[in-house]
Amino acid sequence: MTNRNIRWHASVAASLVLAATLAACSTSGQAGPTSSRFTGPWASDLEQMSNTFDSEFATQVFADSVITEQEMLEGKQLLQECYAAAGLEATWDEYGRVAVSGANPSDSAPPEAMGRCAFADGGVVVMYYQMLMNPQNEDDFALRASCLVQEGVVEPGFTGQDLQRLYDADETMPWPETDQAAQRCLLDPLGVGRSAGG
Repeated sequence: MTNRNIRWHASVAASLVLAATLAACSTSGQAGPTSSRFTGPWASDLEQMSNTFDSEFATQVFADSVITEQEMLEGKQLLQECYAAAGLEATWDEYGRVAVSGANPSDSAPPEAMGRCAFADGGVVVMYYQMLMNPQNEDDFALRASCLVQEGVVEPGFTGQDLQRLYDADETMPWPETDQAAQRCLLDPLGVGRSAGG
């Protein structure tokens, strides 16, 4: 028998939620203060990442509250090295979603290395794509819902709260999985990738 190639996918948004949750736990439920180290719409998120992950690389990158494409590529290199050490390979699409593949003869569950390596860069890659796709750090669910309405995927009046409720309840979305307009809205509601030629 030959090993079958297993491919796992991880969502950037889910990764960011994980990071924010860990950061929130570390503050014992207290409201996070406004960051004095960082500036701009993403200041508090950069603060959370810095408090959650001990990374000299990320500390240097986040220092000016900006993540350049070159810094993102350096972050990807750190992640790839971590995955490679576990016998895995990571690739990213234009939306920053990572796909991790590796040979495993019997187990379809993601390996432990996925969790360990996901933030080996201190969250630089995750934050780069979050900041790229939503420069003003607006409510993600509201942006997606607005796009879905504009594209005619859902009826007018559909809100970010409606979309979040569907996600929270793990319900089937009210559109076909193959709906390309819906996928574009969920991945790139502001059309950043499209306007950049992606």
